[in-house]
Amino acid sequence: MISSPYYNGLKNAYCYTGTEEPNHDIVIIGWDDERPASDFGGKARGKGAFICQNSWGEDFGDNGVFYVSYYDSNIGSQAVSYSRIMSGESFDIIHQSDLCGWTGQVGYSGENVFAANIFTAGVDENIMACGFYALGKDTIYEAYVVEDYTGVEDLSRRKPVSSGKLDHKGFYTVTFESPVSVSAGERFAVILSITTPGISQPMAVEYTSERMENEVDLSDGEGYISVNGLDWTNVEEKSHGNLCLKAYSNIKESGVKE
Repeated sequence: MISSPYYNGLKNAYCYTGTEEPNHDIVIIGWDDERPASDFGGKARGKGAFICQNSWGEDFGDNGVFYVSYYDSNIGSQAVSYSRIMSGESFDIIHQSDLCGWTGQVGYSGENVFAANIFTAGVDENIMACGFYALGKDTIYEAYVVEDYTGVEDLSRRKPVSSGKLDHKGFYTVTFESPVSVSAGERFAVILSITTPGISQPMAVEYTSERMENEVDLSDGEGYISVNGLDWTNVEEKSHGNLCLKAYSNIKESGVKE
């Protein structure tokens, strides 16, 4: 049991009404519209609560579960939701250099930017999808692939593989309209043109920051950005970051997975 004026241990009920920012992550797993306001020690203005899973084990709350009032001043204020979760076995291979994920962003003081990551096929592969962040609502994207990549001049012969509009901010895995076949040892490029209204640097990158415990490895990738899709700048050299742009593939013999 925690000692807090905002937590009722008898009812496993929590309602914070201050102005401090959240300092702990929990998972919302359900809701109860009829949870009485009286459970929250006079802090809640009405009934109803989210059912939440904490990380403190079964000794906390009701076997690790507790209730956060709808009227809590922080609940959902910095939330992340998952509307589509793919199996970890959806693809055989993931190509990536941003092992720490989105810690910064780059662009050209405009809502659109081109980004390209270069990868090498380890085996004969079918490139099936790419993954990237939309940094705001109503993001429009176009994805391309370049086979037999030898240098930045090859980025001009990109082949479109997917396009669309993303209504919400978040990380997306975008499946290609048809697989792109590459051979073992072949270098290939995945290119993204992304436009996000109101965002002047719309491409997510992995930077080293003071808040990070791990150092970013700039030697494990080759990425480029461009304002027009013609003239390209190396991200690792210029911005000291890795693009948050991944490619997913299946080994050719395994085919497309369900």
